[in-house]
Amino acid sequence: PVSAVSVAPSSAYAATADTKGYLKIWALDHPDHRAKYETIGLTGPIRDVDWDGESKRICVTGERAPTDQSGACSKVLQWDTGNSLGNLGLHFKGRASSCSMKPNRPYCLVTAGTDDSKLLLHSGPPFQKVAVQDGIPHETAHTKGAVQCVRYSHSGSLVASVGTDRTLCLYDGKTLELLSKSETIHAATIYS
Repeated sequence: PVSAVSVAPSSAYAATADTKGYLKIWALDHPDHRAKYETIGLTGPIRDVDWDGESKRICVTGERAPTDQSGACSKVLQWDTGNSLGNLGLHFKGRASSCSMKPNRPYCLVTAGTDDSKLLLHSGPPFQKVAVQDGIPHETAHTKGAVQCVRYSHSGSLVASVGTDRTLCLYDGKTLELLSKSETIHAATIYS
């Protein structure tokens, strides 16, 4: 079953991911909507997919297979070749729930943890985890449970995250510095 879909900013392609870890790129500008590329994105289910602003790179995030203790739970791939573009930070138990790529340069991406309540900031390409210095990037704004969704604003200046702690956090888009935190804004988990 398909577990995530994302249309490229160019509107020429769509990426779909499934519960077995497969990633497919579809041509939306062709009448038959043919599959342009297919690869194994992760060894376990993919939970979220996002494109960069140039429609060249794709971030996938989800889970590694239980038998794959050293596998990634998030990757950045060149869409047409499947080449990996860096090593992303790992979330606890190899489980991540969401990802978002900054739509403009300098490129950054944020991944959200399922079990560790953390956000990890990566810069690139090639993408690498940004080390925490003096509490920035602010990885631990959510207090418990999963960070269910993370998204960059259209301008790339802000990042928003929501989770099971019923909290909405807003961050600076380049540094992931926490700008505001609104707690208990919903009666239950916020998924998106």
